[in-house]
Amino acid sequence: MSGEYSTGLLSCCDDVGVCCTGFCCPCYLAAKTIGEERPGVGCSTIWCIVGCLGLTPVSAWVARSRVQEAYNIHEDTGKRCLGFLCCCCGAVQLCQDARETKKRNQKA
Repeated sequence: MSGEYSTGLLSCCDDVGVCCTGFCCPCYLAAKTIGEERPGVGCSTIWCIVGCLGLTPVSAWVARSRVQEAYNIHEDTGKRCLGFLCCCCGAVQLCQDARETKKRNQKA
């Protein structure tokens, strides 16, 4: 499965735990997603600290980029930028990345 996400952008109810974490503590979810996507590459603690310093969009952008690269998912850069600029779309995108990583890691 490559080329697109296995869940929709607004499929938060597919995994309520991920959804709650993404909206309550996005810095933790971004760090966790980065750490699960590439175990041993990039310290998830550092990404969590980056998020807690108010730079969650940076860690969320890195998470999305790594997930798309790892699973050969193609997304228009404009669409990605628009998602991060909207008020809650960054968290929604982050949740989508976390669901994708979780789903693909369960199959591996």
